Amino acid sequence: MAVEVTTVHRQHWRRPGLPKSSATWPLREPVTKLLAMLVVSALSSTGALADSGTSKTEVDVPAIHVNHPRTAPPWALTQRHLIETMDRAGVAFYDTYVKPDGTLRWKERYEGGMNSSDDAYEGFRGFSLHHVLGGAKRLDTLHRHVWEGITHQFSRYGQIYREFDSNWDWMHHGEGYVSFYPLGMADPYDERYRERSVRFAGMYIGEDSEAPNYNTDLNLMRASMNGSRGPKMQWTKRDWIPTNANLVYYHLPFDDIPGVPSATGWINDHPSDDQFGKIVKTMSDRMARGDVPINLTAAPLIANA
Repeated sequence: MAVEVTTVHRQHWRRPGLPKSSATWPLREPVTKLLAMLVVSALSSTGALADSGTSKTEVDVPAIHVNHPRTAPPWALTQRHLIETMDRAGVAFYDTYVKPDGTLRWKERYEGGMNSSDDAYEGFRGFSLHHVLGGAKRLDTLHRHVWEGITHQFSRYGQIYREFDSNWDWMHHGEGYVSFYPLGMADPYDERYRERSVRFAGMYIGEDSEAPNYNTDLNLMRASMNGSRGPKMQWTKRDWIPTNANLVYYHLPFDDIPGVPSATGWINDHPSDDQFGKIVKTMSDRMARGDVPINLTAAPLIANA
């Protein structure tokens, strides 16, 4: 049922990063939390908060109270029908591909080098966000369960270490962790999520000695491949299996690799003519060390914390 806005007043809103006892929201609905954050973001971007003397951890945002029912317009009914249809589709998708323990119905063993978990996480990236926008709470619950399952599954495979991808580029990190960020929007009081958010960000701001991906002296990332095991400064053939089979259909990374005339070299590792090894060594020598633009995709991980 649609409603009219009859009164507007202001209440305090605190960032989700504060302790639960001191964090308040105008209303409990997830979509209202999202709107509140958007209002704060808009005010901040226009400078409206900068001159108000409001602290960085507490600001005023509008709280909307409604009490006058009205017949819903057709578009709203259609939108609600779509959301409820997506609720059912999400559950059907989950039941098809996820085991009771939260792991995927897939391989028991996967020896995929750096080729890691992003695709698995991506399959469920809309679940919690759908709930935030008005969908069923069940999808957020299922998403949290499968996120745990995928994390354990790929830890067993060897690609994930300390609950985060061990070594990969930020195109793939970015794809995978798009699934992670909405978990906090759906439930900002999830203590496990909060701990992970801060810990993951620490890997990229110089606070994790086991993953020194960020050079705080030079203010840049140390390598193009990075993760929970730190910057990967040298690449091996093992890192590029099974990705190498897909790269046959692309141009070579460099045109001047000695003894490698075409992209078929990606799958030619004969002992007498190891073109695959030559490709990887050339890439490692020229591309592994140093910062690259795609590392900027780590910014949302840090902002999320």
